[in-house]
Amino acid sequence: MKDTRTHIASPQNFPPVALFVFNRSEQLEQTLEGLKSNNIPVLYVFADGARNKDDQKNVNQVRRLVDAITWTKVVKTYHKKNKGLTESIRDGLNSVFKEHEQIIVVEDDIYVAPDFYDYMRTTLDSYANNPNWTSLPF
Repeated sequence: MKDTRTHIASPQNFPPVALFVFNRSEQLEQTLEGLKSNNIPVLYVFADGARNKDDQKNVNQVRRLVDAITWTKVVKTYHKKNKGLTESIRDGLNSVFKEHEQIIVVEDDIYVAPDFYDYMRTTLDSYANNPNWTSLPF
């Protein structure tokens, strides 16, 4: 596993976004455009590895899109082998929670509105001291 993680601080009350990607470059392009319009402070990207040789071309294209991001700070984790969605998300969240108390999670086929980040940040803040909530659906 190639791991390029480094600690990147995000401003107080501005949680990072964790983006989980695999092999869907067309959807990812739209997802990234939406995230770009939200002015997020830090983007953690977790890219799963190919399941087989047929996946490799699409996985490589997704990684090229991620490598081209210049509009925010990016922390990338590229897996050589396919971990599957559940393990990829679990491991990714665990690593981000080592550095941050809150995370906003997006998958590569989620298209976000221009006010998505502000809405999620405000909602997280409003539930921060409520012990009955551990996650918020959007």
